[in-house]
This record gives sequence, C-alpha cells and structure tokens, in this order.
Amino acid sequence: MRVGPRDRDVVQRLKETIYAAAIICTSDLQYIYGDIYI
Repeated sequence: MRVGPRDRDVVQRLKETIYAAAIICTSDLQYIYGDIYI
C-alpha cells in the first residue's frame, strides 16, 4: 500500500486526535477515580 503525502497528513492528524482524546479521558478518570487509583 502506497502512502501519499496527503495520506500521511491524515494519519498524523488522526493520531494526534486519538492521543489528545486519550489524554482527556485519562485526566477525567484520574479526576473521578483519583482516590482509588492513587
């Protein structure tokens, strides 16, 4: 499968979106369940 510059751009943006969402979810969980996990 060949990946063009545009495809690589899309993949990069997708990774950043997933990464940002993961950080938000993680911080929310730590806020809610902080007493349990820490």
